[in-house]
Amino acid sequence: MRSVWPVLERELRVASRRPATWRLRLATGIVGAVATAACFWFYGGLGGAAMAAGSALFTTLGIACGAWAMIAGCQRTADSIGRERREGTLGLLFLTDLSGWDVVLGKLAAAGCEIAYQLLALVPMMAIPLLVGGVTLSALGMLLLALANGLVLALSFGLLGSLWSRDPRQAVGLAFSFVLATTVFPWGLLGFLSSRENAGPVADYMAVVLPSPVVPFLVVLPAMSIVPMRAVFAAVGLQSLFSFLVLAYTARQVRGVWRQGGKRGWKARWRDFVDRLRYGNEGVRARRRPPLLALGAWVWLSRRERWKPLLPWILVVSLLGIEIWIARTIGAQWAMGELSSVVPMVFHWLIRMWVAAECVVTLGEQRASGALELLLTTPLVPGEILRQQRRSVVGLLAGPWALLLANDLCFVGWIVGTDKTDNLRFALWMHLCAIATSPLHAWAMRWVGTWHVLAGKASNLAVGRAMNGVLFVPGVVGGLLALGAAMVSERFEMQHGGRAALGAMVWLAVQCAWSTGSALRHRRRVLAGFRDQVTAGGGISVSAAAH
Repeated sequence: MRSVWPVLERELRVASRRPATWRLRLATGIVGAVATAACFWFYGGLGGAAMAAGSALFTTLGIACGAWAMIAGCQRTADSIGRERREGTLGLLFLTDLSGWDVVLGKLAAAGCEIAYQLLALVPMMAIPLLVGGVTLSALGMLLLALANGLVLALSFGLLGSLWSRDPRQAVGLAFSFVLATTVFPWGLLGFLSSRENAGPVADYMAVVLPSPVVPFLVVLPAMSIVPMRAVFAAVGLQSLFSFLVLAYTARQVRGVWRQGGKRGWKARWRDFVDRLRYGNEGVRARRRPPLLALGAWVWLSRRERWKPLLPWILVVSLLGIEIWIARTIGAQWAMGELSSVVPMVFHWLIRMWVAAECVVTLGEQRASGALELLLTTPLVPGEILRQQRRSVVGLLAGPWALLLANDLCFVGWIVGTDKTDNLRFALWMHLCAIATSPLHAWAMRWVGTWHVLAGKASNLAVGRAMNGVLFVPGVVGGLLALGAAMVSERFEMQHGGRAALGAMVWLAVQCAWSTGSALRHRRRVLAGFRDQVTAGGGISVSAAAH
């Protein structure tokens, strides 16, 4: 296994030259510091409520780190093998004495080290609850074990998706599908078994959820402290075995995947089947083509997949189902509080990311294939392409987004008409901020994503840059300023509801100003250099962007 080190060194050198590597580490530490300050401020500092603040901080950071490890792990390795295949360098690796295990473990270790460095920035914040009480050393150790286990599992699924598809978007989708299946399916099976007629206690069926990577993270929830440690260790052992089997299969197949030039094996037949499922047969495509072309050539290119319009509706309906389930399980009062702001906020982020992806993917695919340059030789001018891009996004996402905003308005109406506790005030302002920023964020995500894909970035990277520039960085900056404003207002003896309102207004002002400025700047660049960039094949020139 000494041959692993050259691959690992190569991958780490590539990662060290990316500015995003260092920015993410810094941003992770800033987010952890903000979360720590917010928890202790909300619970009243280091007085008698310090143990409650420490427990809340431990739970918040544990869940956030687990989600980030799973999401970033999938994304980091989902294009590692596919990129080598597209660039033709995968075969060159095997001209040396490298084995399949060397390549797979090198890719996994490099991506794992990069994400682990980001998570290490949060370990000092996780250790603070040990000092103030409320969290034991064994719980911290179990959380670190759960993070390592979830990260390796996500990295393994990313490598498997990259093995099966050389397209980065499809590879990421496959990896996320594997993670969601292993996370959700065991709990759904537990619910089915325990809800049957004459079913025994839920504890009798807990073995079916051991494959879920959520199980080791239950140690961070105070209400789940009754989970026996032997079940947690059994879950970690089972999932580690599953990760090893996935890596073994990937290592065995990776040596031959680069040789599959024109050979039509079962994988090629599977891709044909997936294409028929996405686009339909010849008859279905012939029936769908005229109405879409009547809306515009670009609308037809972006909406050829017949199941695509249903996916946003499935996402929003699943949100409503989750909220109903939460209300029936733990009560409407709790469901209308913190969970009513956290769960819909996640779906708001997914819809906004969908806007960027919808604007980026079709543009990136047609630009890479040369079809965009051919389109510009027709009477279809850049302004018309951008208008059709907007029409496609509106037609796909306007209805589901309206339902999502109506859900927020229902929550706001319910909260306004009831006695507002602290958690309900927090949820109220979160919903109001989501309603106010949704259209602005969608507008900014469209132009920022379009600019980055025109500048030559890959589709996944362009979506990531849009999320970072419109949501992540302004959110952190706005959160810091809002926290400072709330602390200043406390100094002047303002009531807790007033402090929450002041903090929300500061955060909202930062979001609006940042998003508007970013959208206007990138819109000007896109309109100034669209044709020149496409025909030249390089980045938009500084002189064109300055006009």
